Amino acid sequence: MIARRVAGSSRTQLTEPLLTRLRELGAAGLILSGDPREGVLVGTERAAERPPGRGVLVRRKHPSTLIQLALPDDPEEPDGES
Repeated sequence: MIARRVAGSSRTQLTEPLLTRLRELGAAGLILSGDPREGVLVGTERAAERPPGRGVLVRRKHPSTLIQLALPDDPEEPDGES
């Protein structure tokens, strides 16, 4: 798993060998909220302004899918309190 900010992605993809190779291999990716002006990030998808927890899952041989992520409450914390 690799996680990074959308900002600066277009420049990084040109100079970072690992990200370039992942793109060449067609690796799956999850794009959350970000600036669409950064260009194509994974497959043919760009970032977009999205509500927290929403993103687009991009996989080879499958259509891009809008998904909702959730962070479950910590079972160790009573009532989810910190």
